[in-house]
Amino acid sequence: MKRWFLILTLISVLGWSLGLLWFANSIQKNVLAPEQSTDAIIVLTGGAERVTTGLSLLSHGLAQRLFISGVHEHVRIKDLLSQISLNEREKINPATIDLGYAAANTTQNAQETAEWVRKNHIQTLRLVTSNYHMPRSLLEFSQRLPNVKIIPHPISPKNFHDKMWWQWPGTFDLIIREYHKLLGALGQYCLRKFTFKGIETLS
Repeated sequence: MKRWFLILTLISVLGWSLGLLWFANSIQKNVLAPEQSTDAIIVLTGGAERVTTGLSLLSHGLAQRLFISGVHEHVRIKDLLSQISLNEREKINPATIDLGYAAANTTQNAQETAEWVRKNHIQTLRLVTSNYHMPRSLLEFSQRLPNVKIIPHPISPKNFHDKMWWQWPGTFDLIIREYHKLLGALGQYCLRKFTFKGIETLS
């Protein structure tokens, strides 16, 4: 019994470690389609660079609409526009920006955005968030928007070290935490899929 327990423990640790290495190495470092236009740009809050990047993309005409999900209740569009240059602000019509105040996590980001996407008949979108956050975001968004084309636009935060990441305590901790969140999201996805298939079978 103890032997089997030890074997299962070793297999679990090995699986966890290999998964962590896969996750860390799969974090996107570059934007694959930086100039491709979409119907909308979606920004998930959680870092100032995300918002300014989304606004900059809008000012360069890469989409007609911008939706920012997970905004603090006291923040207004003018507050966000003040974070970019005057030259970029002059190219943006504030009426093309919508703010979502309901989301407090990635799952809620996807739910809030899906409602906005359906309401505005969006077929293609560019998703802006941090590079380490992109895998989980794509998992959540693809479930709720299966018929919408999503172009990932990962941002590498200034204090994020993708090379030799295990030597940087801050980056190491961030990757570990995000990896565990991704595992949790994958678990929930599998549970929902299994439950749904089970209901279909019973019916």
